[in-house]
Amino acid sequence: MKVLHINTHDYGGAGIASTRLHLGISQKKLIDSSILFLSPPEKEILFSSSIKGNLKNAREKFLFEQKVIFSRIYNYFKTKKLPKGYEAFFLPRTFIDITKSQQYKEADIIHLHWVSELMDYPSFFKKNKKPIVWTLHDMTPFSAGYPYEKGFPFKEYEKLNRQCIKIKKRALQSQNVVSVSPSKWMMEKAKKSELFKNVQHEVIKNGIDPQLFKPFNQQLARTFLELPLDKKIILFVSDYTSNKRKGFHFLWDAVKMLKDEENLLVCTIGGEMNLQQYANCISLGKIKDERIMRLAYSAADVYVLPSIEDNLPNTLLESILCGTPIVGFNIGGIKEIVNSNNGLLVPEISSLSLSNSLKQIINNQVTFDRNLIIADAKLKYDIHQQSQKYIDLYNSII
Repeated sequence: MKVLHINTHDYGGAGIASTRLHLGISQKKLIDSSILFLSPPEKEILFSSSIKGNLKNAREKFLFEQKVIFSRIYNYFKTKKLPKGYEAFFLPRTFIDITKSQQYKEADIIHLHWVSELMDYPSFFKKNKKPIVWTLHDMTPFSAGYPYEKGFPFKEYEKLNRQCIKIKKRALQSQNVVSVSPSKWMMEKAKKSELFKNVQHEVIKNGIDPQLFKPFNQQLARTFLELPLDKKIILFVSDYTSNKRKGFHFLWDAVKMLKDEENLLVCTIGGEMNLQQYANCISLGKIKDERIMRLAYSAADVYVLPSIEDNLPNTLLESILCGTPIVGFNIGGIKEIVNSNNGLLVPEISSLSLSNSLKQIINNQVTFDRNLIIADAKLKYDIHQQSQKYIDLYNSII
């Protein structure tokens, strides 16, 4: 059996998760797994290819680049009034034909992941006759084009929403789709949607390699990352720290409410932001090396996820596999992972409530056994378990 995973990029949450799953399945050697991206990946990935990389000559590559640029310009002008601080809106139309790739032609099952800016809904689903597994890394597959609902200006985009839903609904008719959600929360959202209400739904949690994400001596990790040895370190990770949905503003206001603020350090990882206005805050920038991310989790006293809406972040599982406890709002997939053994769920979405929860950990009012956190995480979120569940799903479909 040949399975083709398709994801627009090899980076970002979906890119990382889809690549890990593909490699996890490949290691079992029970299924021929490959993965297809829009452009060549930034680092070498076993059995990977790209639409651009498949092109044979300079003329084809030039025309391809023009299609990508035109698609993005078209998307920009259709959605340029979207308020700043929110994720982009992705249209269901592109000028790229996935079905022409040799990898698609050879596959028995098509496993879609995050395919915005890559897949053209009308042409792809018109040509596709193969069974589809679709992992929902956000709401884009079953929404008009927005990744998450919180803060999205539905009234301003009412006409565009209707148009996109109509295009997707027509394209998805009579398709054999199995929807897989990493969280029960996302599955319930998909079930209630107009586009995915009639498809088969499954829940399979994301998986992480416990040999890659495991604890490291905290003092040595801090020394390597040039972080202070005598402070309580709060870790915050986001592709773009300015993304309002990720809630950095809640975290910062919460830290200011703590009396011993001078003994705290907020360490951020992700897109650069102006940190000059934030005292006791340091940015490590974007980190793509998973070994260094392991050090960052190990260096921290607590990892904070102040998202106001989220599916099942890879970072949450990475953190607990390194033994670092979590503090996060009681929302989405976060509440399905965080429990009294590995962290604290903040009851209200507010800086005050977040501050009160952080205080319990900073002042050692609540303590966690890092070894127990790791042991529980290994039992539940090992990449090999996730891979086997998908293999079982593929076999049931075939």
